[in-house]
Amino acid sequence: MKPKTVRGSGFRGLLDYQFRIGKPPEIQAKAKMIGGNMAGETPRELAKEFGQARKLRTDIKKPVWHCSLNLPAGEILAGEKWQEVVNSFLKKMEVPKENQFCIIRHSDTNYDHVHVALNRVNLNGRVWSYANDVYCAIDACQELEKEFGLTLTPGLDRKRKKSDTPKLTYREMQMVSRTGEPSAKMKVKSVLDVLFQEGKTYTPQEFCQALQSQGIQAIPNIA
Repeated sequence: MKPKTVRGSGFRGLLDYQFRIGKPPEIQAKAKMIGGNMAGETPRELAKEFGQARKLRTDIKKPVWHCSLNLPAGEILAGEKWQEVVNSFLKKMEVPKENQFCIIRHSDTNYDHVHVALNRVNLNGRVWSYANDVYCAIDACQELEKEFGLTLTPGLDRKRKKSDTPKLTYREMQMVSRTGEPSAKMKVKSVLDVLFQEGKTYTPQEFCQALQSQGIQAIPNIA
């Protein structure tokens, strides 16, 4: 199962997209709200409800957190099971129960998937932080696959300490989330971990040759 996260400032636009507003009736019929903790049922009702909590923290410019969860082609879950999966996912993401969210399922593609619209501002005025949300979402999905007996898909190597993880830009993290493949920085770091295990040392020439053997071209700059 692959996640994709997006941050935003407006709930109405997101909900119109999730409910396929503006699309032909046959497409709209394939978008259905299947869960959440909100009273509203239509995009306008939900947007109004989201807005009530948002007003408590007008300093938060991006209160919208949108995450899609996508199963591999051919794998399908019942609506009730999707609710369990999403509830477990949000718990693993450490989202407080007080934060509003709704789950919309799309059945207009070959991939069974749901969209989660979440308000980072809850009714107590507290704000959920989405720091490292891409990494956390990937890790959470890896756990969910085992927890619910889903198809196991490639994830990230999270055995290293967080302090050892290369710092990625937001665009790089989105690409990691979208493709499920490590970024170039992460691949290089993995090779370096192997080359320098057990305190091994190299001359500059040996180091360049070792990198070359791993498919990495190094251009030395020796002052």
